[in-house]
Amino acid sequence: MKTKALCHFLREQSGSMSDKWLSARTVEPVSVYSINVPDKVTADLREQNQHFIHTLINLLENPAADRMSSWAQEIAVKRAASETPLYRTIQQFRRFRLIFLETAEAYILSHEDEFSIHDLLSFSKQVHSAFDHAIELFTRYYHQVSDARMEAHKTMIYKQTTPVIPISDEIGVLPIVGDLDMHRAAMITESAISKAEQLNLSRIVIDLSGVLVIDTMVAGQLFKMMQMLKLLGIQVTITGIRPEIAQTSIQLGIDFGDLATFGQLKHALKYLYKE
Repeated sequence: MKTKALCHFLREQSGSMSDKWLSARTVEPVSVYSINVPDKVTADLREQNQHFIHTLINLLENPAADRMSSWAQEIAVKRAASETPLYRTIQQFRRFRLIFLETAEAYILSHEDEFSIHDLLSFSKQVHSAFDHAIELFTRYYHQVSDARMEAHKTMIYKQTTPVIPISDEIGVLPIVGDLDMHRAAMITESAISKAEQLNLSRIVIDLSGVLVIDTMVAGQLFKMMQMLKLLGIQVTITGIRPEIAQTSIQLGIDFGDLATFGQLKHALKYLYKE
């Protein structure tokens, strides 16, 4: 009953707590939490904070009715989309936790004869546990959203930086430069096959001189790409195979014997234009 009355008081003070939190903001460069953000952003922050307060109080009243996950996911998506650093949101959790506890303290002090030490310790544990729960959920969703955005960004970069360059109506060059992992190798495969078909190429030169390291899984993916191109009727020529890449291919049992190979791209092009 005492906790119920306290939660009722906190719910009534939700507007006041939001005001205190918003008024405590400072000027922060490129931050959604900066005090000089547009009024629309401040209004959104207030609405989000109000939602958090009511979700938090509901959790304190009835732990079985936990709605924190949906709130945390919504806010994580918004903060990741605005590229708000994770630590800035964690700071706001810390600041608002103090405001929430100070508000609860004000009620408890005015009703101190109703609360035992055990009551105070129990409520304090519940509040800290609820805030920690919210922070844990938020950081989990934030990382999920950030990772997904990063993968999408990487995919876009891979597609843009691994072009099939047409050098004649029939011949195209695919220069592969930089580190290769399975994700990028799969993107290269998809892009190369699509572009080769689009350009109606009959021959494609894959230049590996810009690849320093390659593991067995990536080598297998590249070989699969070459086989797929061959099945489409596209003649594949390989240039710039480094000794370590050749060794990896041999260990895999990959046979480049039926593919034309050259040490340098210029030699391959000279050969192709002579044919």
